[in-house]
Amino acid sequence: DMNPPPLIIALLCNILLTYKTRFVLIETNHNSNAGAAARAIKTMGFDELFLVNPRDSKILSRRETINNASGAKDVLQKAEICSSLEKSLEGFDYWCATAMPNDMSRKRTQWKFLAPRMYFENLLCKRKKSSSIALSNVHSKTILSEEKLCEEPKEIKFTEEAHEEVRIAFIFGNERFGMQEEDIRKCHAVLGIPTNPNFGSLNLASSVQLIAYDWREAIGGFKV
Repeated sequence: DMNPPPLIIALLCNILLTYKTRFVLIETNHNSNAGAAARAIKTMGFDELFLVNPRDSKILSRRETINNASGAKDVLQKAEICSSLEKSLEGFDYWCATAMPNDMSRKRTQWKFLAPRMYFENLLCKRKKSSSIALSNVHSKTILSEEKLCEEPKEIKFTEEAHEEVRIAFIFGNERFGMQEEDIRKCHAVLGIPTNPNFGSLNLASSVQLIAYDWREAIGGFKV
């Protein structure tokens, strides 16, 4: 039997997964935050930034935005402005809302918040398992028969083409009010950054930085 053992196939499946990552800002008020967000994602190796109905329609070319991007002008030049959330997410399989688990300003629906690192671990475990099974079919074998190899993330929707590329978008709401509940309901997961229960307020760009860092670490971080 020349087929590789299941564990080897599972490890090789890392090469089957590619990643398409997008960061979406909804109704951004401050130009400086858009620039800082561009800088944040570039430091983690990402470059797709979409803005949905920003307060300033010329936000991407404003001097304040460019200055706060601090060297990430190329991300701003590539960035796009959309009129709807759905438009900004076309072609993506995973829509990840972000919200404050400890919201001091108003009452909101008690969403099932997922810590980013835990969600990413479960998501990639599921995808690697799926890819392992697909690869095993080439060898006419069924592997990874253990049903509970990893806990599967809930409410994940796949397309027929989604077996090799992980297409994920992270969505951030307005600086003052965050994401609207109707937009959160459209998403597959609600990510909440673990923060001080007595003071959970994060700057928009800081939130983008933390999510970008955790995702980069999950898919293979940079060396120190």
